[in-house]
Formats: sequence, structure tokens, C-alpha cells
Amino acid sequence: MGLKGFYPLLKKTCAYVPDVVGLADLEGKTVAMDGDYFLYKAMHGTTSGTTFTAKDLATCVIRWLRAARNAGITTIFVTSGGAPPVEKIQQCLAGRKRKRGRQEEKIQVLEEKIRASTCPIGDELVMRDQICRMKDAVRCIDPIMAVDVVRQVRDAGFECVESVSEADFMLVLLSEQGRCDYVATDDADILVSGAHRTLRGLVPLLSSGTSARVFTRADILSALGLTSAQLLELGCLLSCDYQAPISKVGPVTALRMIQAHGTIKAFLESDAFTSTKKKKPRYELPGMMTSDDYVRQTTRSIAIFQSRPDIL
Repeated sequence: MGLKGFYPLLKKTCAYVPDVVGLADLEGKTVAMDGDYFLYKAMHGTTSGTTFTAKDLATCVIRWLRAARNAGITTIFVTSGGAPPVEKIQQCLAGRKRKRGRQEEKIQVLEEKIRASTCPIGDELVMRDQICRMKDAVRCIDPIMAVDVVRQVRDAGFECVESVSEADFMLVLLSEQGRCDYVATDDADILVSGAHRTLRGLVPLLSSGTSARVFTRADILSALGLTSAQLLELGCLLSCDYQAPISKVGPVTALRMIQAHGTIKAFLESDAFTSTKKKKPRYELPGMMTSDDYVRQTTRSIAIFQSRPDIL
């Protein structure tokens, strides 16, 4: 799931512009790759329908890794080794259930149109393509298959590191310890958690030699006027993997509230959250949660962001 709205927030507020890099700029650098993310990129980019094998995924990943090696880039392929925190499991299951339900409804509507329609063959092909894409969007990689892919990647001569828990924690640890120059992923929660620099767009860079973008944590903090602790609070308010968002608090509002109040607790206690001129409150907490419940959940989420199980 990652962190919703963080990168669009940077773009919308024009507070920070990432550096654009090409393959030549990464020569001699070490890149820690979010293996889970790259496996899903391989699944959605190289296969269709429901039939794909570990070999299909491994072939795609190895092609990217060889392209990186040919460009003089050292890679560390990092994968998850254990279950994620319970909070993430709950959030992901709820999110996938909602997404699957929406997709199934759309697929059913399109299939009914195809059966009942006398539309031109071109329109029918477009609808069938939409159905295929929506079915692809809800596919998952079996954990056993993922293990097989990692084995094939390792057998091909590339360094693979398995995290004790989620790959995110190991990736941040590698960055903090200076064992990599960049963390390659599209997930913003890596930055919030503590990674110094993330590299977005590595797959198209390796595939077609376009360009990638580098997001530097220290520069983002300076541009947004936040401390590291406040960035963690912002991550929780943006709807992270570990807790549900507050209704009607979008990315821009979340940033403004953290800039003004410093913490979610202070925001929930402020007039900005409680006062309203309408019958309904301006913002609504998820479910049956109270402000104290949400603050406790935030404390727990921040603790997860800062956890480093791989050093234990």
C-alpha cells in the first residue's frame, strides 16, 4: 500500500523538486532495491491474466539487474522474510477487499455491455482490454513463488538480502548505515521511516534508458519546514500502512496541520479540528475511534516506522 499522497503533495505544493538522474549518474553507486516492489512491477509489466510463473518474474527481474550491472551499478535485492506488523495486515486486507469489490463491479458492467452490445469491434476490444487490466490489478504473488524467484535471482549471481520482517525495515537500515547510496522503490514510507535517498523510476531507466528521480530526505525536511519527528507524524496523517486516515484530511491539509501544530495530538486538540459552523464536524475520525484512540494508534505507527528488527 505504501504512503498515500506524499509525492503528489511535494509536486502540488512545489516545495521540493527531485534531482533527475540517468544511468551515467549512477555508475559506481550501490542501490538497494525493494524486491517486493520489483516483483510486482515484473508481474504487472510482463504478464497478463492469471497465469504466470516464478520463471516469468525471475526472468524480468534478472534482466533489470543485468542492465544495472552493465551500467556499473551495484545492486542489493532486498525481500521480505517474515510477516509484516499486524496493523499493516489489517489495513491491507481491508484495502484489497474494497479494491477487489470495486473492480469486480466494474468488470461485471463491462462484461454485460459486451454481451448485450452491438458496438464496433474496436470498442469491444477496448472494453476487453480494460477487463484484463482490472483483473491484473488485483492479482497477488504467492509467497512460495516469491521464494523461488529470489532463489533464481541469487543463482544468477546477484546479491539478495532477506529481511527478518518486511523489506522496508532492512532497506532503511542499509541506508542509515551507509551501505547503499540509494533505495530504489516508489513507496514514500521508506523516506518517512528514515532512508536518506530514494530512487524512483529505476525500472524504466533500466528498461529504456530514460531517467529516474532522486528524493533526498534532508532536503525534503528543509523544504517542508519539518523535523524528522514531524515527518513521521505527517506520514501517519497521510494514511500510512498502519492506520486509517481522518476523513476530509487530504495531503495538503495534513501538511498544513502538522506545520501549524507539530503533532497529530495537538491537531486533534486544536480548534482547527473541533470547531465547526456546520451541524457535522469538519473532520471525522475513522470508525468508532476517539481522539485518544487515534493518538495511541499514531504512537504505535511511529514506533513501527522506527523499528529495525534486522539489527536484533
